[in-house]
Amino acid sequence: MKPREKLLHVFELISDLRELTPNGKLGQFGVDDVDQSLTRQNLESTMQILANDYGVIKLHTIPDYENEFHYRYTINDNFDEAYGKFYAQSRFGINRLEAMPLLKIYDVALDIKEALSMTQERTVKIRMLPNPVRFQALFPGDSISLRDQYMEYRWNACKFLQEYGDIESFEYVDEGSHRWDGQITLTVHRQRFDRDVQRLKAKYKATFNKGNTQPANQDAGTTSVDSSNTSELRYDDEHGKVSYQNATQKLFDPTTLESFLLYRVCLADGARINASDIGVEFEAKMPEADRDITTKKLRNARKRINTKLSDRFDLQVVVGYEKEQFWLEGKYCSSKSDYKE
Repeated sequence: MKPREKLLHVFELISDLRELTPNGKLGQFGVDDVDQSLTRQNLESTMQILANDYGVIKLHTIPDYENEFHYRYTINDNFDEAYGKFYAQSRFGINRLEAMPLLKIYDVALDIKEALSMTQERTVKIRMLPNPVRFQALFPGDSISLRDQYMEYRWNACKFLQEYGDIESFEYVDEGSHRWDGQITLTVHRQRFDRDVQRLKAKYKATFNKGNTQPANQDAGTTSVDSSNTSELRYDDEHGKVSYQNATQKLFDPTTLESFLLYRVCLADGARINASDIGVEFEAKMPEADRDITTKKLRNARKRINTKLSDRFDLQVVVGYEKEQFWLEGKYCSSKSDYKE
């Protein structure tokens, strides 16, 4: 048993005996009543923690395993409150997240990670309604109700990260004439966040790469908030077709990494995307494909994309790369893009 599991086991044992042991009355349990995976030393140290650190019991007798085989104690008034809080904490955490809550939290964590990568400060901003939305399952279409629902997802994800100790504080900042233009300002505990974003990534991959745990229609695609805000160079990822000006050609197999990379940078419309995030999304979208997506593989995919587009459309570099990030070059972006050069 892990330390918290030991505490929870003994908490539960004492709680189960409460009917026989009102507050202030002497209670007891025998060493044989305890899970046998707890050694004598483990059990004694756990009881001392409950008595001294949590202050929920007062110990009167500790067994010597020769003449005495029972712990005797009195329960203090704060026992119920402390037990309830400890129980809730034991059921709260990254490893206990179900698929959809995990997706909501990981979505926000990736945005925070990207914002932190561009500053040494602990306070960063992320959009309430990013464009595009990273995971299609969270934003399956564009409507007023779905926009507001998605924003609520992000706000609740921030609450989780705050309770978990990764965010010290966060608040909504009005950045425009409409609530959809707002941002969230967050102050982050960088060391804890860096650790936990890796744990979220591992949990995400374990949950969504198994194939049998992913709910229907909840693949990690992306949905553009405004369907009119697309690239000057357009890519139909379902059929592998590239359109530029008045010409359309099928160039890619839709199941390949280069197809997904072109699809992703076109949706981002000039925004830079971390290589690690592209890898995670590809692995989730194509669970039967290569699950070890490295930056080198993405760079090779980028090279194949640029070569094909140069040969067929006589285009210069279309997909840019620098410092572990990929993007669609500005001259191929939508005229409405915030990232256009």
